[in-house]
Amino acid sequence: MIPLLDLHADSLTAAYDRGVCLVDGPLQLTLSSLTQPGLSCLAIYLADEHLHQPFFQAQQYLRFLRDTLASPSCPAKQVFTYQDLQTNWAQKIASVIVTVEGGELLEGDIAHLEDLYQAGVRMMSLTWNRKNELGCGAPFPEGGLTELGRQTVRRMEQLGMVVDVSHLNDKGFWEVASIATRPFVASHSNCRTVTPNRRNLTDRQLKAIADSGGVVGLNLYPPFLTSRPWATSEDALAHLRHMLKVIGEDHIAFGCDFDGIEKTPQDLPDFSSLQRLEEKMVHAFGTKTTEKICFSNGLRVFRQVWKKE
Repeated sequence: MIPLLDLHADSLTAAYDRGVCLVDGPLQLTLSSLTQPGLSCLAIYLADEHLHQPFFQAQQYLRFLRDTLASPSCPAKQVFTYQDLQTNWAQKIASVIVTVEGGELLEGDIAHLEDLYQAGVRMMSLTWNRKNELGCGAPFPEGGLTELGRQTVRRMEQLGMVVDVSHLNDKGFWEVASIATRPFVASHSNCRTVTPNRRNLTDRQLKAIADSGGVVGLNLYPPFLTSRPWATSEDALAHLRHMLKVIGEDHIAFGCDFDGIEKTPQDLPDFSSLQRLEEKMVHAFGTKTTEKICFSNGLRVFRQVWKKE
């Protein structure tokens, strides 16, 4: 089986908030379900009730993850560098990368980026579906990045942290594209041409990400895959086909959004079921293209953006 690099899952915060085990609890993605050697980007996402103390709450999630990874029963390790990824790959150990979904976690203080980096955060989206001190989410078309948002993009690049434009509105997207000097990503977004949803990307946006050297992570949330009330893996393949047509095989990845979505495609209920989608991809696109989408494209972005330490 081809290993899978998933650019976005909300399983860390879901496990903590629900009081269940991240290793083998009742989640769409668990650490025990990761392919060996696979890689999952676990996002710190803040629900509305945590917005009064966002940075403090982030520390609770990070502590929970450290405790989980320290357990003898945990099959995964957190990675901080590309060299860590290579080590885990050689030892066939699953890897975990910590990311942030929504820059409100910074509490308007860019100095917190350094704190997050030291804790292992290697990718951050500027917004969720809200306005914050950095910019506006997709439901708010009128605003772009703030000055602090522009400073944050520059500082993230200096630190070696991947800039993620998923959830950002169109105006903010194009400001990132004009500022970025390194590859940036949309960790969990689909194609607006296929499914006209504001969270999806236009063909011009897909091309801008590809031109930067970045990748777009396929999201499995049914409303982003189709206008029907339900979806299947065939809808996911339709978005992959469109991405291949517009940006080619080197700029597509996965960002499934497991445990951040209340429903999934009917035949893809959880991370373990993705082997079924991989098999369909091999049949439709070939093994080489499938391996790039599932794994090596995302690795390339991390290698290019992260610092060598």
